[in-house]
Amino acid sequence: MVADPSPSTETVAGETASLQPDSLDADGPASADTPETSPVVELPLPAHDLFFRSSELDQQPYPLIAVVPAYPPHARANEIEGWVRLLLLIDEGGQLRRLEVLEASPPGVFEDAALTAFAVAPFSPGRRAGAAVKSRMIIKVEFKSQDLQSARRE
Repeated sequence: MVADPSPSTETVAGETASLQPDSLDADGPASADTPETSPVVELPLPAHDLFFRSSELDQQPYPLIAVVPAYPPHARANEIEGWVRLLLLIDEGGQLRRLEVLEASPPGVFEDAALTAFAVAPFSPGRRAGAAVKSRMIIKVEFKSQDLQSARRE
């Protein structure tokens, strides 16, 4: 028996989806260490487009090249660490259809670097029942002091 490659849950096009950041996907509850002030992003869904959640895929999408965001000069000079959580909508051809920041810490420091790095990356599409499908993934991009130290050595 072949699994049905259509999403298990459908959302009417034109509605907005409420996504709460999660370390793996938008399906699960927000983690206990997420501050109560963490943003909930309201996203308009593209008309007639349904994207599979990571949990609904047999094979996750992945970048075909190494994605290494540049450490922002201001953050480097002040030795600031942080992270950015991104939402990526990837079509069945591996093209990035949408890229958004869901959450960042500290806000306003690393978002542009993360968006710039992922905006140009080609992806292998997610697969379900052997077929390439539209998928969504949430990733956390971390900016750590070890990145600063390795950059200083170069």
